[in-house]
Amino acid sequence: MVKRGFDIILSFIGLIFLFPFFIIIAILIKLDSRGPVFYLCDRIGKGGKAFRMYKFRTMIETPVQVGAIVSPRGDVRVTNFGRILRRTKLNELPQLFNILQGEMSWVGPRPEDPDLAELYPQEARVLFSVKPGLVGPAQTVYRNEEDLYPEGVNHADYYIKHILPDKLALDLEYVAHPTLFKDFKYILLAFKETIFGAISRRHFFENRSQIYLFSLDILATFISYLLAMQLRFEGSIPPDVWTMFFGVFYILLFFRISCSICFGLYGVLIRYLNVYNYISVGKAVTVGSILTVAALYLVGYRSFPRSILIIDWLCINTFMIVTRVSIKLLREKFYQEKNHKKRHVLVYGAGDKGNLAATHLKDHASIIGFLDDERSKRNKKIQQYRVIGGRYDIEVLSKIYHIDEVIIAISDLDDLNLSHIISLCNKASVKYSIFTTPIDSFADRMREDYIRTRKIAQWVGSQDFQLDMAQVEQKFREKGILLIGPSSVLGLELLKYLAPLNPGQIAILDRYESYLNETFMRALAFLPKEMVRPYLSSDPMHRAVGKILLGPNPPEMIFYMGTRKYLSSIDLDPLSIVKDNILNSWDLLQMLRSIDGQLLLMVSSIGAAHPANFVQATLRLAEHYLQVHEKGSNTSSAVVRLLDLVENRGSILDRIQQQIRDGGKIILNHPAEERYFFTASSAAKFILLTASLAFDERNEINYGIYIPALNGKVKIVDLARLIIQDYGLDPDKDLEIEYIASDSLEEWKESIELDVEGVQDTAYDHIKRIISPSLLAHEEVVEDIETFRKLVAGKDREALIKKVGEVMNRIRAVEQDEKSRLIAV
Repeated sequence: MVKRGFDIILSFIGLIFLFPFFIIIAILIKLDSRGPVFYLCDRIGKGGKAFRMYKFRTMIETPVQVGAIVSPRGDVRVTNFGRILRRTKLNELPQLFNILQGEMSWVGPRPEDPDLAELYPQEARVLFSVKPGLVGPAQTVYRNEEDLYPEGVNHADYYIKHILPDKLALDLEYVAHPTLFKDFKYILLAFKETIFGAISRRHFFENRSQIYLFSLDILATFISYLLAMQLRFEGSIPPDVWTMFFGVFYILLFFRISCSICFGLYGVLIRYLNVYNYISVGKAVTVGSILTVAALYLVGYRSFPRSILIIDWLCINTFMIVTRVSIKLLREKFYQEKNHKKRHVLVYGAGDKGNLAATHLKDHASIIGFLDDERSKRNKKIQQYRVIGGRYDIEVLSKIYHIDEVIIAISDLDDLNLSHIISLCNKASVKYSIFTTPIDSFADRMREDYIRTRKIAQWVGSQDFQLDMAQVEQKFREKGILLIGPSSVLGLELLKYLAPLNPGQIAILDRYESYLNETFMRALAFLPKEMVRPYLSSDPMHRAVGKILLGPNPPEMIFYMGTRKYLSSIDLDPLSIVKDNILNSWDLLQMLRSIDGQLLLMVSSIGAAHPANFVQATLRLAEHYLQVHEKGSNTSSAVVRLLDLVENRGSILDRIQQQIRDGGKIILNHPAEERYFFTASSAAKFILLTASLAFDERNEINYGIYIPALNGKVKIVDLARLIIQDYGLDPDKDLEIEYIASDSLEEWKESIELDVEGVQDTAYDHIKRIISPSLLAHEEVVEDIETFRKLVAGKDREALIKKVGEVMNRIRAVEQDEKSRLIAV
């Protein structure tokens, strides 16, 4: 009875005292968003009976329930003003009506949603034996409950499993031992938490820029109000007006800040303040002044001069806009000084696309100005940047302004003009890139990828090989060629360079129909249809190859590109690795010998020089087995060891670019990782030159390993930083680089330098040949091959791995003996 009387008296006094604030909050809610002022929700009360609980509406009004029952931090359904109400807990004040009606008490367990109440354990249902409260023990501990929900979880499940049990324990302890003293304590604690818990340490640091702006607006409101009074009375303010000074100021401040919040003045990042935000300042100030005049009339300050508020309206608009402009300019100056090494860029294209490029780049680069070849645009401005020249001025401007890069931002630029602009940039030693948008044509985006690939090739120092077409053509004219596994960027480049050499029929064989079809269709762009014959490989591969070799016009040369060169994080099956690298290469050589073919060229990896993993070991074995000469055979074999390809799908460079596009972290193997690189074009020409050399020497040398002259090893982390910058990002701020620090898939530090004694020069400066006497007898190799074939057929993976290790140890021992012999000589 005492508690009920206490509830009635305090709620009645509270409603009378807070009624003016209820009206103000209602107006601000209506100004903020459409919908009713109050939100009525079903809750479970004493005896398990449901009742309608009142709250101020803080969410967007929807015809049906949208989202979870519980509301986490950053709930997108909450309105601008609703966030303030929730943070200060003012949205709970209408529950004074529920207390007055006897449905709730001032202190008690918080009323629960019916769906969540159904999940209460049996021992917790004792909570329904008392009236729920406006405040309670759990509310002081879980003052900012919405901050406790992790990102991406099911909020209702998380509440039930991790938050509800602790809240129930606190409420059960209160119900078991209720006292009037505890009620007063929880009311005081609730008041304290409402005042001091509204801004937590996390909340402050996440919103500190907006809080600084909020504080400056309070200061500006006071200065503007005081200045308006001084101007109105010319420095001599009457005593009766002074007596109303602070009363009017508090009302003015309340409406000004409330309207500023409702109009979203503190919901914008300072760096992106623009004219629309300054218009919102005017709207917020105007509405706040009107509400202040109405409130002054209602509270009895009718004699207060209205002209002060008019002058104040002019002053505060000026102060708030000047404050925002100044803060933005100071911020830009601070970061410009902090990043004084920002790259200097010119934007080529003074149009819509150039304008977009400038907007995108201005926070990441120092834009010197625009370039455009239309004379009518010269010395005109786009944003704050002037059109200072055309394409022919790039070299001069680069020296005057120390230009780092030209951003090409013009739609429908044909290939001829694009190539010309690039040549002018190269002449001026200035970087270049294409700015593209999601609505750009496919051709524009392809150009951007092509240009980026060219720049990466320059960064890695990829060497190019010059094809002497007349000399090389002699080796390939009218000769049939079989390409195995050409469905890659390298295979397409190889077909492109074969086209002008006038070969005979080219057969392409691949195991994947979709890849084969794609390669065939793209090859028809530069080869006549009757010259290219696609074949789908079967398993085992030698069946399909046998049909091609025994058919009409059998090929005289086989380029085997289907070897496995890298460990995959998906497929680590030693059976397929041994089959692709050892058995297939050996079988191809024997089949080519059976028809007296001329050359088998196997594409290997530079990592086979010193094998660091199982794949490289099988490549090394395949190289040794192909070296073994069969008496009476006129068929030569050769191996080309390729470097990493810049354009390869799934390569480390492709992964870096994909991670940049995904906006995630850049994951690298190790900070010390270094590699050599080829472009697909260089690799294709290297293969053709190697085949040409093998033809010239086939009567003297039956076998050779051909490698490029190694130079230009690149540190992967340095290359990653350059690529990040080429995307217009800062590698130190925009993307984080992490290292997996694991050597389990591929050794990061490739030891690919070769013994000097084994390397010889060739007719081409950039190509070296490794020639050594046969280390294995023919009979020994045949025995190994048969053993491998049986283990693969029996799917004995452990024995297969063991066998590869045994043969490698045997070869290493022979190599060491041979090396000792050479040193002694």
